Amino acid sequence: MENLINEKEEKITLYSSSGGKVIISGEHSVVYGKPALAFSIDKQTKMDLLCYKFSSSSDFAEINLSDLDIKIIITKPEIIDIINNINKQNTFENKNDKHRTHILYVCSIFIKKILKDDISKKKEIINYINDHYFKIKISSEIPVGFGLGSSAAYNVCIINGISILINKLTGKEIFNKNDILHLSNEGEKIFHGTPSGIDVSCSLNGGIIIFENIDKQRNIDISDKNFFVEKIKYLLISTNIKRNGGEFIKKVSDFKKNNSKIFTETIDDIGKVTNDIINLISKKISDDNDCKKFFELIKLNQRLLKKIYVSNEEIDKIISLLENNGFVGKITGAGGGGFIISFVPNEKYESLIKLLDSNKISYMEIKISKEFARVNCNI
Repeated sequence: MENLINEKEEKITLYSSSGGKVIISGEHSVVYGKPALAFSIDKQTKMDLLCYKFSSSSDFAEINLSDLDIKIIITKPEIIDIINNINKQNTFENKNDKHRTHILYVCSIFIKKILKDDISKKKEIINYINDHYFKIKISSEIPVGFGLGSSAAYNVCIINGISILINKLTGKEIFNKNDILHLSNEGEKIFHGTPSGIDVSCSLNGGIIIFENIDKQRNIDISDKNFFVEKIKYLLISTNIKRNGGEFIKKVSDFKKNNSKIFTETIDDIGKVTNDIINLISKKISDDNDCKKFFELIKLNQRLLKKIYVSNEEIDKIISLLENNGFVGKITGAGGGGFIISFVPNEKYESLIKLLDSNKISYMEIKISKEFARVNCNI
């Protein structure tokens, strides 16, 4: 197959990239109507796509997930079957192979959107599939299962790239930015059940986001004279525990059922903390007192998250180490493992690194990424 393809004329090259995310405040409470504050990080998922004019094989696409050492082959009959049965419930789900299920599901939501706008395109799409072959490589700098939005970046990278490609091939804006956002969140459902949309929003838009729901969100520009940009750095501290976000969202839901009054009060308090942080980092000029208030709010945020049982012994141990040495940190993401984010004054950053090194605790240095998801396509 490789030798045959190399002899064929290359039709399309495409490069797509999207970033991970960190939640500053509002994880879990965002599910219950409270705002969340998050930012895109400078760790990316990347997709390289090659498309060939190639009709001599039953294979339609080879997708290599290089970091996971997974190769997925999608055949032309599989895609044509999806087209012919687009209004029926899909039958391709395989719980033992979520990545393959995901690719087929993404294909189905693309096809459904195209045919919804123009059913007469059905034959044209089938002819295109029969005449072409795609080779795709996806790689990522974002650790999987640690609450940094790896699956959202994966979805945005694929769906943003393919959407722009389809727009270019048809000469029409079949997929606009809002379509890409919602389709990416649909793809997330294969991995996370009922995602809020905050992860794909960060990945697609970049920068710092105030998020209420997938249809109500906005980027905020922070002044260079605000402490959040001028006076602090951010460090992700690993618990070395992979976790299942859906599992911990369910855990919070169960806690709510059994402790309704405490839960409602705690979620309200997290909402207030989030709004207070938003107000602090929205100031054009801030002072040392604002910075101190921010650190106290981060400590309070962690205590509130612990109250709804998304912390654990390892998280508590690291948080205690930080606070006993004059630092602050909190869970970022669903909890139960993953990363803790520490916000630290510039002048104390090296001291935090030394503390973690001396205690053999691993960490990841990050920066806020203002870069939105990107696509470069050559047809």
